[in-house]
Amino acid sequence: MVNRKIHVPLHQYEYDALVCFVYNLPSGNGGLLNLVNSGHYDRVPAKFLEYTLAGDVRPRGLIKRRRSEGSLFKDGNYDHNH
Repeated sequence: MVNRKIHVPLHQYEYDALVCFVYNLPSGNGGLLNLVNSGHYDRVPAKFLEYTLAGDVRPRGLIKRRRSEGSLFKDGNYDHNH
């Protein structure tokens, strides 16, 4: 999906963060991918946190996952990944 939907250059770590994200949230991710395509890379890490609802709750583990994905996208730090 990332290869099909993203049309801007990415570093490997940015690509990896997006692949992790879409693997775990295959639908309903258009807003984040559109933001990446707009070139606003600096706004992308915070955007991950908009996808923390599971039903009507925000599980701590999901918030942690989204923070890890955002951190990876921002600075390439794989140590924060799950």
